[in-house]
Amino acid sequence: MKQEKIKQITAQGLSVRKYLGLEADGFKKFQGAGVNVAIIDTGIAVHDDIKSNRILEFKDFVAGKNEPYDDNGHGTFIAGIIGADGKVKGIAPKVNFVVIKAMDKSGDVDKDRLIIALEWLVENQKKYNIKVVNLSLGGSPFIKNNDDLLLKKVHELDQAGVIIVTSAGNISSRYNTILSPGTSSDVVTVGGVKNNRTYSIQDDKLASFSPEGYRQNGIIKPDIVTLGVDILSLDYKRTNSYITHSGTSVSTAIVSGAAAIMFEKYSVSSSSIKKIIINNAIKLKNESELKQGNGELHF
Repeated sequence: MKQEKIKQITAQGLSVRKYLGLEADGFKKFQGAGVNVAIIDTGIAVHDDIKSNRILEFKDFVAGKNEPYDDNGHGTFIAGIIGADGKVKGIAPKVNFVVIKAMDKSGDVDKDRLIIALEWLVENQKKYNIKVVNLSLGGSPFIKNNDDLLLKKVHELDQAGVIIVTSAGNISSRYNTILSPGTSSDVVTVGGVKNNRTYSIQDDKLASFSPEGYRQNGIIKPDIVTLGVDILSLDYKRTNSYITHSGTSVSTAIVSGAAAIMFEKYSVSSSSIKKIIINNAIKLKNESELKQGNGELHF
């Protein structure tokens, strides 16, 4: 695909916004304006499609730098899916960002650094009016029980009126391979699907990397699935370059962008936004409930 023809974030060449139903009359005018999204990731690079004035704060828990940077590319790619606004348009191109670098050059994050990043978000959520937190990451598994400090910080964010969207992981199809904090009932846990190059959800299949979930105390994980194969977004190596990746990390970013749209459209609580997202899902035929949760997101 030639760069000059790129207009929206795409999945296998198809517009993700259109695929989700966000180009329909009831949603088309909403672009995430006035909604601030926090991303805990590898940082964010300077790119033509995300102007620096949209980055409200950059906090670096890896090297302690003050200016935005990304030495891996994952964070920039995720930010582009959520809110690129240039040659490429993200899901919610008018959102602003709070970017926390907690993942290192290799894309790794340890539990302690993630807890510190979440604690910073808890302390600064009101200051930056953060409504959505994107966690395109996971541990293997961090969580052991409900007393886990990581879960406590996630719970505090949830109680502060934030919707937290996190990856199911890319481990395997074995039962209960959801990564933490995707195991928490306080988050929206996202798996990935392949769209088979059509706009019909009926022929979609769970991506091979999307993990098998579980049912516990009436809760199914993942909560929802969405596009996750061959997603085109921003490349961190040049200010005008683009690249394609797959994984539940990118699926998570798509849901975070959709959550921002819902906040703008409905102006309701985070718990209501979570219900709106979960209720706007279509069950995929011939796919396990433990892999798709409530189904594929579509408005």
